[in-house]
Amino acid sequence: MENKEKKDYSVRQIKEAKEPNRHLLEDLWLADDKPDVDKLKDHLFAEGRLKKDDAVKIIKLATELFRKEPNLLEVPQPVTGNRA
Repeated sequence: MENKEKKDYSVRQIKEAKEPNRHLLEDLWLADDKPDVDKLKDHLFAEGRLKKDDAVKIIKLATELFRKEPNLLEVPQPVTGNRA
């Protein structure tokens, strides 16, 4: 029979790993109504969480930005291939 120890998941399994951020990110938005990207990146890398309204706003802004971007790659002609 295998010896199955019961693990305690309430404690960090790797003691050297930093604890995740337990607070929601405050002061995310700059004066021009854009997110502070450096603060957002640092917070998310530290396993931080966002308020639902902030997450939805970021998704809407990204969607708006992506819709403005062309989704077709334009290649100058003539296009020739190298048959090997």
